Amino acid sequence: MQQAAGRAAARVLIVGAGAMGIIMGKLLQAGGARISYLVRPNRLERLSRPQVLYSFDDHRLTHFTGYEILTDPGRIERDAYDYVIFTIDGIALRSVEGQALVRQVGEIARGTHTKVLIGTMGVDLRRNFLSLSGLDPSQVFNGGLYILVYQADRVTLPLHPPTDAGLLAQADFAHRQAAPMGFFVDESAPEAARAFAGLWEASGESQCVVLSEEAFSTQVPAVFALFVACDIMGWPSWRDMHTDPGLWELAAEATREIQGLSINGETGQQARQATTAQGLIDMWRALEEETLPADLLEFNRFHHGGKVYEQDVELLRDCAALGHAEGKSMAALEQLIERSRAARRERGSR
Repeated sequence: MQQAAGRAAARVLIVGAGAMGIIMGKLLQAGGARISYLVRPNRLERLSRPQVLYSFDDHRLTHFTGYEILTDPGRIERDAYDYVIFTIDGIALRSVEGQALVRQVGEIARGTHTKVLIGTMGVDLRRNFLSLSGLDPSQVFNGGLYILVYQADRVTLPLHPPTDAGLLAQADFAHRQAAPMGFFVDESAPEAARAFAGLWEASGESQCVVLSEEAFSTQVPAVFALFVACDIMGWPSWRDMHTDPGLWELAAEATREIQGLSINGETGQQARQATTAQGLIDMWRALEEETLPADLLEFNRFHHGGKVYEQDVELLRDCAALGHAEGKSMAALEQLIERSRAARRERGSR
């Protein structure tokens, strides 16, 4: 899509060039944005060539190029970007290096038009981000990707028709957008969030939904209790989840505990009343089926069972800590985490 005449292209700096960062850059660029990446020096060589993406939606390859690459945060120019998007995981964001980067972005963006989108999954991240960065609340909001995307040259998932195995083998990344929505943001900075939604949708390829803060915080953390339950069972299909009804009732109670946190407000309380073990299994079935021909089960085994498992557990521990601060027991959530740790220890001893 061409940029409208007389209108300057939006400039977007994406921190991190993993699967999330790449698909976001591709879609935003298709809508007319100018994309830059901030990455570690060891990522420079790989990113210096066009990135090849396979789509499970239309079974075609696309080549993504034409972006700027930065490896030194000191090169980020003040007031140069409309948006800075953090796509690094929660562990990296909490590291000494990650916290230093947040402070540096704050110094660069403070008092400018630059907005910051926190694409990292976590609990109450925005409050901590604002404290570290010193940015005005109108500059910082949360967002999440609703597109399944992974590094196809690093993991092989089972193939389902009509996947083109030959084209998939050529790809650096593979993605599946099963629903019209590809991204969602919260209204913690309403003007910035709505402007970003318009930028995201400019390509005509994907929609961005703007949620209330309560809806965002209710929906995002609660699903991670299900990832941990799946990890305990060895990542079953929805068809096999009934084999351990006690575990799924425990997962449902842990989910309700998270939904009942005060940060989720009335929206969380309503979700808490509606959540059941069977309802969670039904949701999982719908997700598995709509994600085909991409294999959601094996993607989750690779991603949430491996790559970001520690981040997932840390997020759940943060939920437990918030609950304790409110005088809640969070017993189901803590038991779920311990069962997952025990299952991993048992698998590791075999």
